[in-house]
Amino acid sequence: MPHVSRTSSGQLLVTAVTKIPIWEESHYYTIGEFVYIDSESIDSSFSTGIFVCNQSHTSGSDFDTDISKWDAINGSYTHVQSTPSTSWSVSHNLNKKPSVTIYDADNNEIEAEIEYITDNSLSINFNQSKSGFAYIM
Repeated sequence: MPHVSRTSSGQLLVTAVTKIPIWEESHYYTIGEFVYIDSESIDSSFSTGIFVCNQSHTSGSDFDTDISKWDAINGSYTHVQSTPSTSWSVSHNLNKKPSVTIYDADNNEIEAEIEYITDNSLSINFNQSKSGFAYIM
């Protein structure tokens, strides 16, 4: 049985995780319960990863409607910016302020200003227009 707690910095600490079930529609979840989300198999805009329930509830018709009731444990999202721009708008749906690593179109790691809009969206800002991708975790 998994145990979830928070560190003094607010990070989730998970111990003794065993089998993690896949999220189910119309299922009653309790605080501390884990689920695995595969965004491709359930056609979700939420990221793929392991999530822990932060509010007891009966799940909705899709995982996206439950977004505020889950905390990402190891979810990630890759944003691809094909058109050069000075500002990249990113909706990652990780329900936290994640770390961001940015690469230009030539796969060189680059720096930018990160502005957290909400726990599910952020803006990446450059002095000059850039294309590339951002790994959000």
